[in-house]
Amino acid sequence: MAIFLLFAAFRPIPINQPAAPAILGVDDIMDEERRYHLKQAVLWATVITVAHFVVPSAAHAWHWLHTALSALYLPLIFRAALWFGLRGGMTAGVGCALLYLGYLALRWVVGGSLNHDQFAFPAVFLFVGWSSGLVVEDARYKRWQRDEVIRRANAAELLRQPQPPSTQDAGNGPRHRE
Repeated sequence: MAIFLLFAAFRPIPINQPAAPAILGVDDIMDEERRYHLKQAVLWATVITVAHFVVPSAAHAWHWLHTALSALYLPLIFRAALWFGLRGGMTAGVGCALLYLGYLALRWVVGGSLNHDQFAFPAVFLFVGWSSGLVVEDARYKRWQRDEVIRRANAAELLRQPQPPSTQDAGNGPRHRE
């Protein structure tokens, strides 16, 4: 899982959005924040997966807990999409699907009971990662468009304001008309 989520640490720039200029000190903070989020995603994926393997699966009485644990992957995928965009959502979806398929494979080898609906979870993980990542990327692009319109409007407003006469060019002032 850690290998798959490492790719999420490199977020792509949305289409038609120029790269932001580097700001001294801010980029280091963002990198630290991204590392923190990546550690959180790996930690929760590990905890959920270990819980799957620890909870007994021989008796059908524990099936409800395995279903609940499977559903706990979903908030992790949502958060990865929020933190890292489409790449993060897809990477978390693929990683969680592989972890869950690994659990199902081990359970099948050991001889535990399998329900066919359990094989739908990996597809759900992939769909949730893809769809939430698209929503986040779209929201980021729309926010960039809004900020760009505001920036251009502010720049145009500054150009429309009356400029004081230049003191360096004596021929431009109101007293020097011919």
